[in-house]
Amino acid sequence: EKDKIWAIPIMTCTKAGVSDHVVLMREKTATITIKLSGDKDDWIKLNTGQQVPMRVLLTSTMIQRLEPAIRPGGQLSAIDRASLVNDAYALVKAGHQSPQTMMQLLVNYKNEESYIVWKSLADVLNGLDS
Repeated sequence: EKDKIWAIPIMTCTKAGVSDHVVLMREKTATITIKLSGDKDDWIKLNTGQQVPMRVLLTSTMIQRLEPAIRPGGQLSAIDRASLVNDAYALVKAGHQSPQTMMQLLVNYKNEESYIVWKSLADVLNGLDS
C-alpha cells in the first residue's frame, strides 16, 4: 500500500474558462501542457473548484499572471481564491514554498469580500503568528 500510486484528475481553468479536458496524473509527479491564448494577461488555475485533495505549488510567474483573476471582479471563484491561500500556507509550512512567494500572493486579497476567503486569510495570518 505504501507504494501505491493513485490516478489523480487535474482540472484546470484559464481566463477562457473551465477546461472540459481532465488530465489524469498517474505518477508521483507529472508535467502537463495547457495551451494559453498567448495573451499576456492569460493565467491558469490547477485543481479548479478544489475537486481533488492535493496541494498546488505556484511559481512566482503563475501568481503574477493570476493577480487579475484573484482581485475583486476577477474570474476566480471564492473557493479557488481560498484554495490558493490554503495551498500556499501549507507549502510554506512544509518548506516547499518561500514565505516571500506566499506574501506575493496575499497582497492580491486587499479588497476581498468573501467570507470563505477571509476565513482562509485569517487562518493563515494566525498561523504565521504562531
